[in-house]
Amino acid sequence: MLVRDPGRLWIAVRGAARVGGQIVRDPRQVGYLGRWIPTVERTTLELRLPWLPFQIIDRLDEVLTPESSVFEYGGGGSTLWMAERAGEVVTVEHDPEWAEALRERTAALSNVDLLVRSAADDYADYVPAIDDYPDEHFDVVVVDGRQRVRCFEHALPKVRPGGMLLLDDSERSRYAPTFELARRHRHVTIRGLAPSKSKAAQTTVWLPRATSPAR
Repeated sequence: MLVRDPGRLWIAVRGAARVGGQIVRDPRQVGYLGRWIPTVERTTLELRLPWLPFQIIDRLDEVLTPESSVFEYGGGGSTLWMAERAGEVVTVEHDPEWAEALRERTAALSNVDLLVRSAADDYADYVPAIDDYPDEHFDVVVVDGRQRVRCFEHALPKVRPGGMLLLDDSERSRYAPTFELARRHRHVTIRGLAPSKSKAAQTTVWLPRATSPAR
């Protein structure tokens, strides 16, 4: 029997339909197909890639240097990928088991600082983890973990002018307040193929242009 798991086959078919729809809407995504296909059903930790649209991955690859500082709310393959390019990568995780798995992968990397902050009391320690760093300290901040609106608010003043503040899955309605919080800053929203994902991913990138924004 060729199809041993009809459920998984159906998921794959639906995923292909979604990807096809995205290519119809944005033919430029054809250029990423060759990179996307080998990532299907593989984890980003295994792939050592960010879970972001390829278009954004390519832009980060252009801007990150050994002098760059990166902060991540939520780590994984992105942590490994950033560490190969940036001089400093700070990642905060709330899940001890996942943090331990990530620590095993990053133990030999001197430029990675993995923070484990409890989810207790509505993520009271996790959300402000970035507050330990000065304003305008980071070149790139990625918000891709828990409590994203609250994390985004704490992260905004920590990105240097000319840096990048990324919010993954920005199409979700519960993240809409971030657009008001960062209304003074220019942003661009990218939707396209991303590693491991069976549908188009959406990430918005803000480009801070001034010192600490008004609250």
